[in-house]
Amino acid sequence: ENGISVFSFHSRADKAVGGVNDILANLLGVFDPVPFGEGMLGRIGEIEETCTAEDFAYRVKQALSSDSVKYADALNPVKCVAVVGGDGKDFVRSAILAGADLVLELPVTCALSSAEGFASGGVKILGGFCSKLCFGSETGDLSHLQTISDHLCSDEFDAALTAYLSQNPNQTYRMSVREVYRMLYGDSFSEGSNDILSLSYLNALKKHRSPIVPMTVKRKGERYNGAGEGFASATSVRAYLQAGDFEKIKASVPTETADALLCAFQNGRLALPERIYPLFATLVRTRGKAVFENIYDVSNELAARLLKFAYARTMTEFLTLCASKNDSPSRIRRAMLSVLMNVRKEDVTQVPYTTVLAANGVGRAILKDIRKTAGIPIVTKPADAEKYGEAAAEIELVAKAQTLADLPHCQCAL
Repeated sequence: ENGISVFSFHSRADKAVGGVNDILANLLGVFDPVPFGEGMLGRIGEIEETCTAEDFAYRVKQALSSDSVKYADALNPVKCVAVVGGDGKDFVRSAILAGADLVLELPVTCALSSAEGFASGGVKILGGFCSKLCFGSETGDLSHLQTISDHLCSDEFDAALTAYLSQNPNQTYRMSVREVYRMLYGDSFSEGSNDILSLSYLNALKKHRSPIVPMTVKRKGERYNGAGEGFASATSVRAYLQAGDFEKIKASVPTETADALLCAFQNGRLALPERIYPLFATLVRTRGKAVFENIYDVSNELAARLLKFAYARTMTEFLTLCASKNDSPSRIRRAMLSVLMNVRKEDVTQVPYTTVLAANGVGRAILKDIRKTAGIPIVTKPADAEKYGEAAAEIELVAKAQTLADLPHCQCAL
């Protein structure tokens, strides 16, 4: 009727609950498969009895009614099986090379939060089963960071900050914290982004009265914004990706990571932040200030700047114009995502659940044990999240975030 001969969902059908990969896992006798890989495309689990690669290849041939099956035999017994239908070859490699036994997802609302919300969400998820939490810092001095955290969490500091904020309503919260700290203790703490996140983790551990033992690793090389020399920062690596400069990427990250990035780049699976700007600018230009109403972590002042400069032609120009001493480019990028996904203030309350992104045999054994002690539900199948009433808003946000991530080919210009 509309002149469309083929309408294919591709990856959406592959990764959907009850979709292609769940069906494949069931046909091949994979028990309790869990999602893995970018976008949770694949499924991984164990078969009932260990067998040889040849025997399993025959099982695949029979289950799928195939004339033939190609397989490679490393002479290792087959017990754990990963299933990836569609364009999943990138993720098979990532599943094999990933050194983690278990990967849990930080909810969208935490990922879009400031350092305090990000750290609090992580501690909440790990509470009940994790014994140590390791994070990077510019100082590398845990004792010094603990002292600062103790001051920040004290009743003395809390009272002084409350009084200062009431007397200086136009001052930002972060600047107020620094000024009150200087007045009380005659010193200031590091401006480094890793130190700020480190303090947020330490504060969150105190807030949740967590028994988790903190550890820190001194950051070396470039600063978070790419300034300095040495090991490349994430900012620099993202810039290399944007420019397609894989020689610099190979010199900056482990070989396995460089290979995975190159493969994702060649297959158009990198959702670079710069590519969401045309979507954001179009939304703001057509709907105006209404798009910022009740949006999480977007002040009236920031909303006014986002609206004013949404006529910039590139993401780089937009960030340069919008950034201020109170709002860093990172915060502006988070605000853009909140606007695009319509993240409301009421959506950001607590961590409703966490999702398993990947697990190997060891990880599944860990998962079985920690379900009994975890402070929040741990979901292995996305559909199960609906069992938890407060998760509905988070489920919707996850879907919106994945929609944005599925637009890597967006090349429209303004």
